[in-house]
Amino acid sequence: MQARGVHPSRVVVLLPYAQLVPTVVELWRSREREGFMPRFQTSRQWADELGLVAWSEPTGLDFTGQTALDLLTARHWLTRAGFGADAAWLAPRLVEATAELVPVAAAQAPARRAEWGRCCIHGCVAGWDAPWLRHERALATLALTWASQSAYASDALWDDAATAAYELIFWMDHFIPDPLLHALAAHWGVRAEPFTVEEEEEEEEEAIPPGRLRVHAKVGDLEEEAERAAACVLAHVRSERRPVALAATDRLLTRRIRAWLGLRGVRARDETGWRLSTTRAAARIVAVLRACAWDASTDQVLDLLKNLPGDAHGVDALERWSRQRACARWRDALRLASLEEAGSEAFGASGLDTIAREWLASVERWRSRLGAPRPFHQWQDALAEVLRELGLWAPLAADPAGSEVLAVLGLEECARAAWRRLESTQHRTTAAEFLSWVESALESASFVPPATDEVDVIIVPLGQIRLRRFGAAVLPGCDARSLPLVPETLGFWSDAQRRILGLPDRSAWAWAQRRAWAGALTAPQIDILWRMQDEQGEPLMPSPLLQATLDTQPWEEAADPRSARALALAPQWPPQALGADLPVERLSASAYADLRTCPYRFFALRQLGLRSLDELEEALDASDYGRWLHEILRRFHDACPRPSGRAREDLRASLDAAAAAVDGGRWLEAPDYLPYRLVWPRLREAYLEWLLEVDAPLLAQVEGVELWRERRLGPWLLVGQIDRVDRLQDGRTRLVDYKTESRQRTQKRVREPDEDTQLAFYAALYPELTVEAAYLNVHDREGCTIHALPEVDARREALLRSIEFDLRRVAEGHPLRALGEGEACDWCAARGLCRRDSWPEGGRAEEGGAP
Repeated sequence: MQARGVHPSRVVVLLPYAQLVPTVVELWRSREREGFMPRFQTSRQWADELGLVAWSEPTGLDFTGQTALDLLTARHWLTRAGFGADAAWLAPRLVEATAELVPVAAAQAPARRAEWGRCCIHGCVAGWDAPWLRHERALATLALTWASQSAYASDALWDDAATAAYELIFWMDHFIPDPLLHALAAHWGVRAEPFTVEEEEEEEEEAIPPGRLRVHAKVGDLEEEAERAAACVLAHVRSERRPVALAATDRLLTRRIRAWLGLRGVRARDETGWRLSTTRAAARIVAVLRACAWDASTDQVLDLLKNLPGDAHGVDALERWSRQRACARWRDALRLASLEEAGSEAFGASGLDTIAREWLASVERWRSRLGAPRPFHQWQDALAEVLRELGLWAPLAADPAGSEVLAVLGLEECARAAWRRLESTQHRTTAAEFLSWVESALESASFVPPATDEVDVIIVPLGQIRLRRFGAAVLPGCDARSLPLVPETLGFWSDAQRRILGLPDRSAWAWAQRRAWAGALTAPQIDILWRMQDEQGEPLMPSPLLQATLDTQPWEEAADPRSARALALAPQWPPQALGADLPVERLSASAYADLRTCPYRFFALRQLGLRSLDELEEALDASDYGRWLHEILRRFHDACPRPSGRAREDLRASLDAAAAAVDGGRWLEAPDYLPYRLVWPRLREAYLEWLLEVDAPLLAQVEGVELWRERRLGPWLLVGQIDRVDRLQDGRTRLVDYKTESRQRTQKRVREPDEDTQLAFYAALYPELTVEAAYLNVHDREGCTIHALPEVDARREALLRSIEFDLRRVAEGHPLRALGEGEACDWCAARGLCRRDSWPEGGRAEEGGAP
């Protein structure tokens, strides 16, 4: 400027990236305290000021660099080229291929850009006439056509009138030469001056001073690496080496490090940003669309409802009802709710209260508005309306990430009006296609939180550490996978095509990676970390860049920077509780089994009334199978209480009719019954064989099925529901309980009757009768066998004495200890409460415990 006599106000300095601007401004002011200052900015910032392609007003079929809109434009290009059927999977690839071309295309003068595109098409797709290369040829041709026919914000820099106010324009390359700056420099002529702050590359790199490079070489896994990196940052912050540069080489690792720093109150600024799809605002949008899909799961709908603003009372009731009925899919819940409301005998009274039913109706109203296919711009209108109705619009608009989501998806009023005029938004789109577009758009966009002035650590890309003032640098993720010699590129264009197009090839990217690594090593203090194995336990080698540095530069191996904490040993002894203040009024067979198996389980599940939530799983389990079979046999014996004397064909028809009625779908849709229907013929014949050959000769008559019985025993009420009660020919009563388990397990129950109390408990509900009690094992492969309990009367009396003794001890305040023994612990719902897995080896309840 001094040599040419140019005033600073008529000078522009184009820097390679925006984060350098504050550093350069500070340096200028430290030397020139008074007077004017040149304009320090990037070419993108200058072009945005001058020209004028605004994201809020997209026009035509130009490539905008905004993936949300470019995906729609790509689909339009593909449809015009005859590839509309493949547009769903070709559109993202077309956007990627075109994005690589944009720097070169923007470097062409607007008047000559179309001709450049035609020449490149001729040179790049020559010889691609084979049928199996039709998609590659189409993508290459469309990408070049799209890039060469688009207008860019930087086109304003080609206008001499727009740049005439500046007499001198300095420009600086980054590691990869910017073709736009080189082309503009040639266009501006003597006004343009390149500059660099790097010395000429020598044969040997400049030596790093001793003690500045510390390597953490023996790091086990990702979690340990994140902890050590966070400890390094904390050490630099405590030593007043601020700000600390934290290189973002691995996205997952960087998130873990930031989480650790957040726990310590470290002020961080992330200049790399993170995927917009990982924000809470994006998750809310996606949750709305997934909940409105035709095959939405109940979990997806409940997840949306529980994250809406306002009272969730009705939602909690709706969730309890859905879990009790195991409605894994939302359409199952709708069908069952309508059947219950209709008062179907098979489903009983509805368990939904008024508020829950209102929620159910509201959900269907939202879902119906986001279901049918429609033109794309109408999807935006419908989604915006539903967000407002759900009360989500205001929170999203008030949140920085939420407002970015609304802008990226074009949901704001002015954006929707602009998108509605675009030709690419007129095509018909299904709900699944719209959801896929939303997820792709959010995944490709980045969110950078608002910057703060006072920070302790700045998260930066590896290549943006050089030329900036940092007190120290922490470089995690320096393994061969996260920091390769050649960084990953989009990879659509081959090296030969890259040379024709003027794109950087592998050697250029490798050179840029080496220079970025060298620039990162200019910090005053440097900590380098790499882990020895990945998440699957596979070994990881250090990066080739790191290996070369360790071979040529002095370095020291760093000790573990994490501080050790001494923790006092506090073993968790088996707990014991006092249940006297929770009187037992009702007792069932399963409740008493809990008391005998583990007193603490009885206290937790029966006295406190704790229970785990029912799972909303689509996979069938043994309880579904048992309920299905019990319902068939209940219907069969209700219709046929005396099977003896009836023909086998009549009984078979009755069983099939009962099975068909159950298949109407009390718990599941018809397709879910397919595994049961496949075994039903064998199961039916096995039951018929037992019924006719074993049971019919006894001339038994079924008196009732699913009978509820109660009996008073002192202050306690014994209750139970018996699967089947038969009246035998000699007047005796037989109590039958169905089992669908293996025959060996059922045999074990009657072989050790003192351990299994279910049949004796049922017999105790009939104190005035002489009864028999038996398990009926129903199995499709092993057949049907009945296993009677021996000495029923004696065992009934013994059980009553045992119940009275045990319940009196509970009422008197005897400790209810957690035993932690046997198979009962494997599937116990109270295992997390008693903390069985935290007991010391050999720990016994008698050694003490917590209440």
